Amino acid sequence: MHMISFVVDKLPAHYYQAELLLHSLEQNTSYTKETIVVQCLSRVDKEFLDYLTVNNYTFNIIEPYLDGKYCNKLQQLEYFIDKGIDGVILMDTDMFAMGDLSDICGKEIIAKRVDAPNPSLVTLQNIYKQASLATPSVVKSDWDMPNNETLENNFNGGFYYVPQHLISTMSKEWKKWGEWLYAQPELFEHKSQFIHVDQISFSLAVHANKLAYKLLSANYNFPIHSSLKIDSFEDTKEIKIIHYHREINDFGLLNSSKTRDINTLNTIQKANDSIVSKDRVVFYKQYKKSLRPKLLFSDKVLLFEEKLKQLLANKKFNLILHAGTPKTGTTSLQHFLADSQDALKKHKFLYPSNYVRSPEPKHQWLVGTLKEGDFEQLFEFLEETIDEAEECSAESIILSTEGIYNHWLDYNEESRAILSLLSKYFTLSLVVFFRNEAVFMNNLYKQYLKNAKQTSISCYGQDVSLQKMIDDSWFIKHLDYLGFIYDCESIFSKENVKVIEYSKNIIQDFCNTLKIEIEIKMSQRKNSSLSDFAIEILQVINSYEIRPQDRVELIKELSTCDTILKNYSKKNSEFKNIEEMFRLQKEVLKEEYELLLF
Repeated sequence: MHMISFVVDKLPAHYYQAELLLHSLEQNTSYTKETIVVQCLSRVDKEFLDYLTVNNYTFNIIEPYLDGKYCNKLQQLEYFIDKGIDGVILMDTDMFAMGDLSDICGKEIIAKRVDAPNPSLVTLQNIYKQASLATPSVVKSDWDMPNNETLENNFNGGFYYVPQHLISTMSKEWKKWGEWLYAQPELFEHKSQFIHVDQISFSLAVHANKLAYKLLSANYNFPIHSSLKIDSFEDTKEIKIIHYHREINDFGLLNSSKTRDINTLNTIQKANDSIVSKDRVVFYKQYKKSLRPKLLFSDKVLLFEEKLKQLLANKKFNLILHAGTPKTGTTSLQHFLADSQDALKKHKFLYPSNYVRSPEPKHQWLVGTLKEGDFEQLFEFLEETIDEAEECSAESIILSTEGIYNHWLDYNEESRAILSLLSKYFTLSLVVFFRNEAVFMNNLYKQYLKNAKQTSISCYGQDVSLQKMIDDSWFIKHLDYLGFIYDCESIFSKENVKVIEYSKNIIQDFCNTLKIEIEIKMSQRKNSSLSDFAIEILQVINSYEIRPQDRVELIKELSTCDTILKNYSKKNSEFKNIEEMFRLQKEVLKEEYELLLF
């Protein structure tokens, strides 16, 4: 019997990776819970240990070792001494098993050669010299790249197999060489190489004791974080293990953006199908919450704070930020708020009339100044808004622009710090509406086809299908509802973020949320989406180089035709792909925010 072992540290990413790895081993290999051991650092959270216990997984508690990070894996082999097994596979946590592994296990140590020559060949040769060991032969590393020379037994640390008769020896020797190397950081060219102590000490242990080993193909340790050709990969055989490193996308699935090979793409898709088929994914939510936005309180930001503090001395306004999302009746709401300014003022609400940077009654200046880092101009707009609020004795200020959501990822660390200051000096509420993910993506796709081309945004005004646009990283990030919510909760605090399910009664829902009691006159919808047939025509228009003014005229004519074409609308075949990709988020949104997103 062979066993599997991997290490989990006190990290939300580790908990999620471990959950995926355990799922893949049970679903796609012959290994069972009885043959898998999760090596948990003593600082691991009780929640994760309870998960292992409830699901009948075997775990072993180990202490942090040497650097307490990359060297913890050196602690694993001791557990398997005298266990009466045939051998043990040591895996990295960021792996996903796609096929059985027992066919490679024998009487030798098995590992794959390193992907890239890091540390450099010179560094490795010097380490062997200082260790008074003969230097192994020089070979090429596994990636097809310039200057890729390394030593023949410099293995990738993601996958080791150690047979039973070598477990005790390797447990002792790996630690011995690890401790020797860790005590001599000067042997490395720079600090970043120090993370390879575990990998190099494994090589030293094998070489010093003249242990037999066999090279593993990349099929059993396949990296997807690079597009470089892999020499040991056998493309006629299936990939047994995906080594994804940090390539998890916003939706908790493996990222396929670094490859165009159809077989590799199919393997990654099968892995993702397996993830979304899991009955309940427990640690995705915790992992998403851990990806908090960074804030940078630079001199520019601190100067802004000082001016804001002076502006609001002895004043306290409620600030309501309506963030969108796009395609949730935002334009209709903005026109209603603009048309109701007098009625709002009677209830101490101000919808400011400074609509600079936009022909529509929305506060696009907030987005523009944050994106550009123009905090001086942002302060001027805020100062103008405060003056207007004081003139009408308003207590609450409403700012609306879907650009808060639409360009959320375009704000840098300074701009996010500015947003946190708004929350500090105003009583702030952020209101955001969400709708069904497939409908949202389809409508947003149509909107972006209508938009004029921009060099800074690759998916505007293009002749592409919905599926092709989904491949655009900037476009698909707009579907990261959960990431936006958690980011905002981190900046503004959870109680100040109001998450609302979109309905056709968005104006009433908005007023109810903010307890605005004014008469609502339902107006004609301001911004409707094109039909699917109209979109096909728009794609043709976008394939031509047309003068902007002519394009505007064509769009007007298309809108006229669209009133008829809407009666023949068809559902996009891409909807299913979007729904599958969104499944983990949808579960969390339903559980935590009661969003059904029909």
